[in-house]
Amino acid sequence: MHLKKVFLLLLIFGLIGFLSIRMIHQANPAVTKPLIPSFITQTRINYDPDQIPLGLNDALQSLIHASNEYTDLSSLQELTISTEPTDHRVFSYILVPVVNISSPFYQISIDELNRILIDQKIPARFPQVLALTEDKNLLIDNSNTHNEILFFDEVTELFKSMDNAGLAFIPFESLTPQVKPLRVDDLSILRPEVANDTWHIAKHYYADGDNVEIFLTDLRQYIDESNRNTQQLASLVLTGVTAISRGVEYEIAQRKDPIFPARGVMDVLRQADLTHVNSENPFFDECEPEMEGIILCGKTASIQALSAIGVDIVDLTGNHQNDYGPEKNIESITHLEDAGFKYFGGGKTDSDAEKILYIEVNGNRLAFLGYNYFDSLNGPEYHSLAWKDRPGSNYYSADKVARNIEEARANADIVIVDYQFIEQYSYEPLPEQVEVFQNTIDYGADIVVGVQSHQPQTIDFYQGGVIFYGLGNFFFDQMWSEPTRQGVIPWVTFYDGQILSIELYTTLLYDYAQPRFTSGEEKTQLLETILALD
Repeated sequence: MHLKKVFLLLLIFGLIGFLSIRMIHQANPAVTKPLIPSFITQTRINYDPDQIPLGLNDALQSLIHASNEYTDLSSLQELTISTEPTDHRVFSYILVPVVNISSPFYQISIDELNRILIDQKIPARFPQVLALTEDKNLLIDNSNTHNEILFFDEVTELFKSMDNAGLAFIPFESLTPQVKPLRVDDLSILRPEVANDTWHIAKHYYADGDNVEIFLTDLRQYIDESNRNTQQLASLVLTGVTAISRGVEYEIAQRKDPIFPARGVMDVLRQADLTHVNSENPFFDECEPEMEGIILCGKTASIQALSAIGVDIVDLTGNHQNDYGPEKNIESITHLEDAGFKYFGGGKTDSDAEKILYIEVNGNRLAFLGYNYFDSLNGPEYHSLAWKDRPGSNYYSADKVARNIEEARANADIVIVDYQFIEQYSYEPLPEQVEVFQNTIDYGADIVVGVQSHQPQTIDFYQGGVIFYGLGNFFFDQMWSEPTRQGVIPWVTFYDGQILSIELYTTLLYDYAQPRFTSGEEKTQLLETILALD
């Protein structure tokens, strides 16, 4: 009864204050702010800062400091944020188990995660387990110290301390290309169809109390509904040398199956938002492919093999586009356009070949540039290069690359540069190749790809960029050695305008035409060979 009287008196005093201000305001309109006690009008946000993610805590503090509507002090109105489910979700926090990109592991089971986080049993295959200090209370129970997990204040410190046998738990937005997200019971956090609600290592926070719906609207100015927004994910598949000609065309004809080359990989690759291919030769109706030599062409119908893997983008930096003359090259480009493909790195004229291709996917704006470095050594008028009104591949010069990248950098989030470089049958790139590719990163590119290599070459992480010196053969007929049968297909995931992750698929060529995915020791040995980590 005593509390009710106190509350009634406070309400009366507040009303008197309000009416007094109204009277003053009528006499002096410059007085605009009612002097109602804040504990009556404000909503207290009640939460434990040690039990919520740092980003959510920062957002709540920003809201409190920016608005007179909220406080973290006592008030008559109150809402509480906790993990107790209500109809009003505040935030979903996604953590991801990751290993070094060169690790042989790709999956982890929910049972194994529970043994690590709940039972405190560190598996033999992951003798080192790491996490961020800020996530300690989110990962493990308060009563559980879990001395086996190493905690770090900064994610950069965590990555420096992580060895090839390490397992780390990091926030989704902290993913980088140097680490590999593990699938959890075959679910990949990189795939947008995997909902946050179905992810095993997630904490969901809810609000309950006064003015919840208004609060959620106000909070969205400072933080999204999750640290993983599936609508900001975009994926790009990069593939190596494709020359649907010679032996590839022979195998297609023998089977009367124009998509035969694609059948081993198409179900996976066409799931990407964008699929890239380097097409070395022209396509035209009258093509009669030679079985030997380096004069290459493909039949128009064989473009179906590209469509089967979901191709969106065609690199035309190859030096065989003019093998049958400018007219057949232009006809080929027209067929590619009719198939719905966009192209870069070559074209119908020199200005068309130089153009930058921009594509936007889920808010991620990508720029593609390509250059024929090898043939440019012969001068800008060389027969395979686009020269004035003649079609061909794009001429290379360092000044031109720097100028183009500067333009692309101003208009895109991610800049990707392809090179038709000097062919080298080796896992190691040529010294001049390393110099040119690293210079391209220094000019401002994010990803550099060598599309000339008939066997996989080194992958390097340089100055915040990613370099694929060579991806090896894709649709081609070089069955004469193990290295020329091998291929690498990077699946690049972008998020909010950044490179989030790189998933590496490996292939082996069969039947002079058809790449098939490899796994196990076959995959591990190839990746160990080509991953050049500092």
